[in-house]
Amino acid sequence: MELPSHAILRDISATYNESTITRALLTPQTLPPDTWAQVVVAEGEIELRLAGRATPVTAGRPALVPPHTAFHLAPSGRPVRFCLHYFHTPVLQDGPALAGLLGRKRAA
Repeated sequence: MELPSHAILRDISATYNESTITRALLTPQTLPPDTWAQVVVAEGEIELRLAGRATPVTAGRPALVPPHTAFHLAPSGRPVRFCLHYFHTPVLQDGPALAGLLGRKRAA
């Protein structure tokens, strides 16, 4: 699974560790339409539970959560430091058309 090429980084969560991970990330939740999340681990490991499958996420190997997919995180009990990057996928996928709507000129 890959992040769509037209996705735009919208937000980056706080950095969490094994002691500060929020309850919301520990319980199943579903992302809104047109929003992707990427779990980015700086050190250690955390388990991403996505659509009934468990995937370990480690430094240098981020994991994606697509829109409308139930997910939650499960700490391993060992030290971990991670954050989530949230991406938005605009309805309009054509870059030049989007630039036109925003009133920007296309580069020649």
